[in-house]
Amino acid sequence: MTRFWSGKCLRNNSPEPLAGFVISHHFVNIYPHYQAMKLFLGIDLGTSACKALVVDGRGRELALASREYPVHEPGPGLQEQDFGEVFQGMVSATRQAVSGIERKRIAAISFSAAMHGFMPVDKNSRPLMRMLTWADGRSQDQAQTLAAAFGKEIFQRTGCMATALYYPARILWLKKNARGVFQKTRRLVSLKDMILRELVGRWVVDQSQASSNGLLNIRSLEWDRVMLRELGIDEDMLPELVPAEAVVGELGKKPAKALGLPAGIPVVAGAGDGGLANLGSGAIDPGQVAATIGTTGAMRKIFDRPWLAPTGKIWCYYLASGLWYAGGAINNGGIILRWLRDGLLSSERDAAVKAGINPYTPIIRMAERAGPGAGGLLFLPYLFGERTPHWNPEARGVIFGLSPGHGKSQLARAALEGVCMCMAQIFELLKASPAGVKEVRASGGFARSRLWLQIFADMLGQPVAVCRARENSALGAAILGMKATGAIKSLAQARKMVKLSRIVAPDPGRTRFYRPRFLVFKELYSRLEPEFSRWAGLQR
Repeated sequence: MTRFWSGKCLRNNSPEPLAGFVISHHFVNIYPHYQAMKLFLGIDLGTSACKALVVDGRGRELALASREYPVHEPGPGLQEQDFGEVFQGMVSATRQAVSGIERKRIAAISFSAAMHGFMPVDKNSRPLMRMLTWADGRSQDQAQTLAAAFGKEIFQRTGCMATALYYPARILWLKKNARGVFQKTRRLVSLKDMILRELVGRWVVDQSQASSNGLLNIRSLEWDRVMLRELGIDEDMLPELVPAEAVVGELGKKPAKALGLPAGIPVVAGAGDGGLANLGSGAIDPGQVAATIGTTGAMRKIFDRPWLAPTGKIWCYYLASGLWYAGGAINNGGIILRWLRDGLLSSERDAAVKAGINPYTPIIRMAERAGPGAGGLLFLPYLFGERTPHWNPEARGVIFGLSPGHGKSQLARAALEGVCMCMAQIFELLKASPAGVKEVRASGGFARSRLWLQIFADMLGQPVAVCRARENSALGAAILGMKATGAIKSLAQARKMVKLSRIVAPDPGRTRFYRPRFLVFKELYSRLEPEFSRWAGLQR
């Protein structure tokens, strides 16, 4: 279970990643004509933390707060979140972010959320179980059944593969393994859907989030009736579909009081965090790729029409305003450093906290001391299974090349390099897409780490532009709020709002150094893939 760093306000100027436990709040009234400006609140419901961001109409950050909440893992391959814990985290982060803001100037609240969440609720809108996150693989058997029965038809209809990640397999799992729960189920929703209902009293789901669940037709942007018929569910078991940039209601009095906001503020549906990271990093032109490593990791490109990769290894989702995005995601991003922080390196974490510094700083310093290649240590960081390109919830972490000379520093370095190798596999797939890859823009926790960015650029052999904004998905949500309320005419205006802080150039020598090691990394997975399945069977 996640440790909740309640009440700790540490220095927030560290370049190191994933200060998600930090509550940072700053408000500086330095902008000309600020008193006449409308403000926008973007709330990002991440896997491990909620980030609340207040920006002005030009996208300039005025306040930011973050609050962690637990992620529950009741067994191997299982991962869940509790609605009450996430809701309270959202309330806490929002209250902190707006505490120094002239709140009557907030013109809209809009949401970003981790995708693929699955939670049945009853006729009284009460959760019947915790929400299954993207990392929950309990429906693997049902996914294999769907893949055998329909082949690539599901992908061609929805842009989503027949995997345990998406709603089709999870619905079949629910019907077979939790019949009592299914019989009581009135709706299938995510945490964002339920939070929107708490705020405005409506059951709605935006087309972007729905697209990432595997039940939306990728072309018509309506629920795919063929899929629903095959699964044996009715459309009324799902929330009402709305555009991501739709105002779905006004903030009610009771939730307004909880959030420390005035009632009546327009609430915008928002979208999935992946596409909003592209929007919030300005990566919306052909050839631009947004790379994010927070809890998880992803690389994505925007298209003006659905693009379904011939390999079938990367997904395609809808974003908003006639924009789609294709890409891949990895399960094991910053959560690997969090695993190190709270486990093998917990003593270093505690010392850092006592000294008032970012508890990830010791990990980065140790990794830097180890140097490229981690002294011959290679880490396949599949602690939580894997998505792109393997789509295998049964994959598990492997440390290869371990010898008596290896220690914590080498393990820390191998973790950073292993996550970058996972991302490099997505990069290879996107280079084959229309317009290729001309620019990579980095966001998320890793963009605050000089070392991790350099390893990433070296691994790709590609310059990496770093966005100035610290929370790009939350910024993307705020930009949707601007579009919904008429503050901007087009999402293309995001280009002008997003500023770059620097460009990290790859070191050619290190790129050559990593290339053969990357090949070994990929080959190791290929050889171990059947053993992952056999090992998973022994754990049941």
